[in-house]
Amino acid sequence: MNRTLLAALTALTLALTACGAEDDAHEAAPAPDAIPASAAPADAQSADPGAAPPAEDPPPAPPALPSVADTLACEARAWAPPALHGPGYRDGVLLDGDLDEVVVSSTVLFVHPTPQAHQRFGALVGPIILALSQADGLLGQATTFDEGCSVARTFTVWRDEASMYGFVGSEAHVAAMIAWAEFSRPESAVTHWRQPARSPLTWQDAVTRANAAEGVGVAP
Repeated sequence: MNRTLLAALTALTLALTACGAEDDAHEAAPAPDAIPASAAPADAQSADPGAAPPAEDPPPAPPALPSVADTLACEARAWAPPALHGPGYRDGVLLDGDLDEVVVSSTVLFVHPTPQAHQRFGALVGPIILALSQADGLLGQATTFDEGCSVARTFTVWRDEASMYGFVGSEAHVAAMIAWAEFSRPESAVTHWRQPARSPLTWQDAVTRANAAEGVGVAP
């Protein structure tokens, strides 16, 4: 065999050996999909494509409302109600001597202690006070609102029940009754009674009766 042929065979043998080594290297490298589970990241091992996303934390609960007893105690600390006034009273004295009895109404409103509730109450109470001052059969009235304690009261005296219910059915009052849950707590209450026209009318009696009445939004 001449030297030229021997050199060619040697070069061919070396080339085939190199190719075989490269093929062995490719066979030894695992495919990406063939990475064993133990080598995969922990998140990839535990992830479940069909699992629901983790639940979000619930929103924080609103602050608890003060009790009715605490609210009334707050109101009592600065209690200074105005005197009855109106077309049928002068200096707290009934002017019509022909009346045998009158109808008295007392309301307590426990307003939600939030700026939004106070604003809503303020928007509704203005038209109510105007309608009250113009109501037929109204003899006397007085109102209070302790903004710091979130308590409002009305104390009204009427010639008869028909006059009182005429005001209750007025547009301004009906609008407030429809929206009362937007600003009022369920413990708010209203009551009315008859009494002799010459019997004393006091805020203390009105407050006691309203505080003892069942809340308009309290379930029986």
